[in-house]
Amino acid sequence: MKAAATPNVDEGAMTAAIPTELLLPPTDPARSMVLGAGILAVAYTYRRVWLNFAPGRKQ
Repeated sequence: MKAAATPNVDEGAMTAAIPTELLLPPTDPARSMVLGAGILAVAYTYRRVWLNFAPGRKQ
């Protein structure tokens, strides 16, 4: 017995619209490049924030 609030959606139609490339995990080289880019972005942002709050720096 289904609840009245449950939508009647064909789940097969929903998954068919998603390309299979998006469902696969990234390869190791791509994962490494994304991780490296993320680390560089965090380091750059941290450095900028540290320099903005450094004592003795006047604007």
